[in-house]
Amino acid sequence: RVSAFDYILPNLIPFKGQVLNMISEWAFEQTKDIIPNACCPSVDPSVVVQRKMKNLNVELIVRGYLWGSMAASYEKGDRTFCGLSVPDGLIRFQKFDTPIFTPTTKAEVGHDENMTMDEVEKLVGKDMAAQAKDAAMKLYHRGCELMKQRGLILLDTKYEFGTDAQGKLHVIDEVNTPDSSRLCTVEEWET
Repeated sequence: RVSAFDYILPNLIPFKGQVLNMISEWAFEQTKDIIPNACCPSVDPSVVVQRKMKNLNVELIVRGYLWGSMAASYEKGDRTFCGLSVPDGLIRFQKFDTPIFTPTTKAEVGHDENMTMDEVEKLVGKDMAAQAKDAAMKLYHRGCELMKQRGLILLDTKYEFGTDAQGKLHVIDEVNTPDSSRLCTVEEWET
């Protein structure tokens, strides 16, 4: 399935799974010093094998720019997102002074719902919430560095985490990939 903005595209992309797996493996390798990941060695280019983890069931979104659904809500007058106040006077695509953390629920059906940090803490515990937020922010900063080297800007991205049998936090889904992130070229952003 290929989808964009909740619209399922009719045409398949040849070797999409293999390409996404290769990007994911590369990204995991670039971030393994920040947080362990659940991936096992590849058995086939079309297959990803992961160790079993207990999903935190939170999507940890980091936004460096006013973009996406947040920009649309902002343009309608909203100034509070996930318990955080955003100042007046911003424009779509504007870079935040500091990246912001906007977690959401991990909805099985329909759209994810915004969460405050307090809600994340109630769901997974205060210490685990702090660890996950810290890891998400570090992964985002690393992603920004890696994308900049390639002439890209990482606008925003989402991470998913889980814990192993010993309770250690791992990233369990892709990291800073086109499948989980919004990117643009530096040239596009500067025009």
